[in-house]
Amino acid sequence: MKAGVQYNDYIGTAAADMSDFESNRIWSYLNQKGVYNDKYEFIGVSFYASGDSGGASFSFICKDKEDGTIKDIAFEKDQTIEEFINFFKRFNVVLGLRYQYEELEKIDDSIETLYIDDRD
Repeated sequence: MKAGVQYNDYIGTAAADMSDFESNRIWSYLNQKGVYNDKYEFIGVSFYASGDSGGASFSFICKDKEDGTIKDIAFEKDQTIEEFINFFKRFNVVLGLRYQYEELEKIDDSIETLYIDDRD
């Protein structure tokens, strides 16, 4: 499973640290929505946002414990970016222009960060 949007002008990676109680937080959220861990095994999450409409949505990728099929469980209620981010302790996304992404992959963590004072 790979992230994708209409044109994929930017591509990249994402990483997140579990919150100290992430599995409980996710299962609490799912249980409130009627999805129970005796039937499903949580294996991932998908997030989508649109800058034009300001909308956001996320879904949970789960394996059905009975037949082993993978389900993308989504909800119709409006969701917020904050709701999604709060499932994690830290969340990082790196995007690069599609035609220059290979260059980004070569950069290691020792790259110098320049902090610009943009306060008025």
